[in-house]
Amino acid sequence: MTTPAASPASSTPAEGTPPEGTPPEGTPPEGTPPEGTPPEGTPPAEGTPAPSGAPESYQPFEISKEFEIDETQHKSISEYFKEKNLTQADAQGHVAFFEKTVSEMAEKAHKDDVKARETWASEVQADKELGGDTFKENLAIANKTINSIGDPAKDKDGNPILDKMGKPMTTLGMFLAKTGLGNHPEMVRFAYRVGKLLSPDSLDGAGGGAAPVVEKTPGEILFPEQGKK
Repeated sequence: MTTPAASPASSTPAEGTPPEGTPPEGTPPEGTPPEGTPPEGTPPAEGTPAPSGAPESYQPFEISKEFEIDETQHKSISEYFKEKNLTQADAQGHVAFFEKTVSEMAEKAHKDDVKARETWASEVQADKELGGDTFKENLAIANKTINSIGDPAKDKDGNPILDKMGKPMTTLGMFLAKTGLGNHPEMVRFAYRVGKLLSPDSLDGAGGGAAPVVEKTPGEILFPEQGKK
């Protein structure tokens, strides 16, 4: 006796079955962030690892006023930091390190400059020609020379610039004061000797009487052969 074949299973879904591809009940809509994700823009919680790598653009760096950088410098520095793939925090650390280093170098240079000026001034006072009992008189002659050669120094409003004694300064005197070279023994010696040549007392005649005073320009004194044929 032949056994009848089983009927094929019906392909019709049971009543109440959701269509194929439908997500399980309770699944959030596509694109919804996982539960517990903080809203966009919320700062990272304490202990969260900092982002790695360079940002799209660096924020202005924190730096003191005397080391302020303009937009061009900021762009150049940012390009360098991007090449190194530094984060904003790492880049700020580099800026702080550079600022500290440059500040220390500038402070050292200033101290060295002050020390050099003080050393030169001491050497002038100890110099056999310039120092001694006539130091103040010799220095006055040197200062007079400096203030006799060069254009009058003026401020931005056209007013004369005065020294500590209230006397008008020259552009040469301003330069020597600013650079500290006015304290150098050889500069003081040069100004002193020129001042002695300009002084009527140095023009005494061989006979003991005073020779006629012939006015000369500083150029004629410093370069007596110039203009002669």
